[in-house]
Amino acid sequence: MREIVSVENLTKKIRKNVLFENLCFNISSGEVVGLLGHNGAGKSTIHKIIANRENADSGNVRIAGEDKSFETYNPNVILIPDKIMMIPNISIVDNFELLTKNYNVDRTFFEKYIGVINLELDRVINSLSKGNQELVQIIILLSINVDLYLLDEPFSGVDIFRRDLIQKIIIDVSLRNPNAAMIMTSHLINEIEKTLTRVLYLDQGHIVINKNIEDITEEHQSLFEYLKDFFGESVGYNNV
Repeated sequence: MREIVSVENLTKKIRKNVLFENLCFNISSGEVVGLLGHNGAGKSTIHKIIANRENADSGNVRIAGEDKSFETYNPNVILIPDKIMMIPNISIVDNFELLTKNYNVDRTFFEKYIGVINLELDRVINSLSKGNQELVQIIILLSINVDLYLLDEPFSGVDIFRRDLIQKIIIDVSLRNPNAAMIMTSHLINEIEKTLTRVLYLDQGHIVINKNIEDITEEHQSLFEYLKDFFGESVGYNNV
């Protein structure tokens, strides 16, 4: 497997408080990694640093074998945030053209899944429900072919029926682009577990769990049960 991400001694401080310190982990092609942790642990910040949306205080990130400059745009990484970044008063297809213009893109994938959710390409974004807006954004950004996808809470804004669809979309992306890797954050443990190959858990500024999902499920009934055993009943995640 090809190494997609190498994080070496990454440190980030917020004012005088250390958010995380000397983080080290590697992610290879074909992996779908859950980056988990309590609220405020720094998961979204790690995504932003890898995607060049935010600077680290120290450390190094290597993507697909190349050192990442914190000042340089990287066309091999896509960040899918938990906030809507589309332009609200233009159509789905116009947002698609804008968001994908600098990338290699699979338009067939985009049109297929917009059809699956029964939306017309000329529908204006602000005419959609919040859940559909989030789903459209996920479809647009996952239609791009890159080495690394960073998904921040992809299940949070959609109902339970659409979560199954997002899982299918993620699996479809992995089949379409098997040499890519994904890093996902989520508080919906049972939902994210179905798509993961490995778990990284961030606690008090350090990676305290780095384990393949197969090893976890061999020892426990589920990822949620494993985390409860590891942390006690205070794990604080939704078991839905």
